[in-house]
Amino acid sequence: MLADRSNGSRQNTWTGSSCHYPIHRLPCELLVEIFSFCSSTGLCISGGEYPISNSLHLAQTCSRWRTICLTSPTLWNEITANLVDVNANDARLIELYLRYSRDMPLMLTISDIEFYDEGKPVHAEELEEVSWNILASLTAACRRWARVSIDMNWQFLEGHRGAFSFANVGFPVTFPLLEYLSIHWDPIGSIVKFNKSNALLDQLALAGNVRQLELLSYNSAIPISLKKLTRITVRALTHTAFHKLLSECVCVEYIAVDHYVLSEQTCDIFSTSSSLQNLRLSFEPLDTPEYPKIGQFFHSIALPCLKELHFQATCTEFIMDNLIDMLHRSGCARGLVKLSLNAIVKDTDLLNLFKLTPNLQTLMLHPHVPITDHLFSGLTLPTAEASTKEALLPHLDHLFVACRAFSGPLASLSLNMLGSRCIMASVPKSLQSFTLHLPLDCRHFVDGLFLHKLHSLSVAGLSSNLAPLPSPHWTGSQKTGGHRRAL
Repeated sequence: MLADRSNGSRQNTWTGSSCHYPIHRLPCELLVEIFSFCSSTGLCISGGEYPISNSLHLAQTCSRWRTICLTSPTLWNEITANLVDVNANDARLIELYLRYSRDMPLMLTISDIEFYDEGKPVHAEELEEVSWNILASLTAACRRWARVSIDMNWQFLEGHRGAFSFANVGFPVTFPLLEYLSIHWDPIGSIVKFNKSNALLDQLALAGNVRQLELLSYNSAIPISLKKLTRITVRALTHTAFHKLLSECVCVEYIAVDHYVLSEQTCDIFSTSSSLQNLRLSFEPLDTPEYPKIGQFFHSIALPCLKELHFQATCTEFIMDNLIDMLHRSGCARGLVKLSLNAIVKDTDLLNLFKLTPNLQTLMLHPHVPITDHLFSGLTLPTAEASTKEALLPHLDHLFVACRAFSGPLASLSLNMLGSRCIMASVPKSLQSFTLHLPLDCRHFVDGLFLHKLHSLSVAGLSSNLAPLPSPHWTGSQKTGGHRRAL
């Protein structure tokens, strides 16, 4: 009887499953994160164009979103303003953002660019009254500046207009929230003759918590606090100023100089940095004999923690031995993982350098001289199978080579890396990214290319009738004659 009742109960029992009830109202915190990730919530004002204000549009969607937006200051603390051809409505929008951001740190980008001439910005020669009012409003909130980028005419930064003057602004003593500072100005004369005389820069120089600094030029007379800087980007720099940065920036990890000017006679300076890991230099040497050479520059520095080096010097005076001596003296050769060279160097010098840097993972070369088979026969890379030749760069996974010409027909090169005469044991199976800039008559070299793990190949200058690669596992694509084709 009990068994019959149990069977009957099972027959009359309904089983099923259903999803949980959906959340019809997302939490306010989650909506704010969605707003921030889906679109830029900052205000963008560009002269003569309709302002972009996504936060304001979100606040006009519905009453709930309006409440969320108006009570979330993180949606209002980013402002980008070009002070050319602005109007009163733009000024009111900036005041709105300053008010709703409350006490949040501000991220500002201020410029006065009228137009671009061949990619170069042309700055305004005069600002209207509304522009000065906007500048006054942004300056009044200077205690909240956290990330500031200024690209303006130099005379405006000195400035005063009517009741507004930088000299009368109540700047904080140390700018406690300011961590990123970028100041470009135009026009500016020779950086060697540059003298700091600017009301705004005088105050920003007192900021003691700046971690990232970007300047058009740096003069050693500028009393900017250097002790906490971790990243420095300078458009132009002199020899003495570089050594001042290197010796006083005890925490710096990154230095980039677009135009390193070898224009001083002081050659007996020596500096070392125990924190610098990434150095990017582009030299602009002068032809006058009394100026220091690049070799003297490398003899004057020691960088024991260097991991990335990007170096450009197309002058004939560059000697690879100077760079090798610096790496050997600093003891950082084996720690170097990324190297980029854009200079007139010989393949024998490159191989001597690679022998000191076995842990390179990224290599970018533009030697500006014809490449011979000596470089490729010596540049052995890691392989999956046993090879009779030890890999020169066993950890390399990204290679870029740009060359103007080869000294001989490419088909006659005995390549351990790739080529029509390469043996399978010496083909780099771990290489994942490879780029070559080759002459038009070298398209036949790809017939010998057989890289299993290569998923990115870019070959500039080859014709579109390139033969397919023999590897059946090829999943990448190839640029041929400016067109990309799947293989």
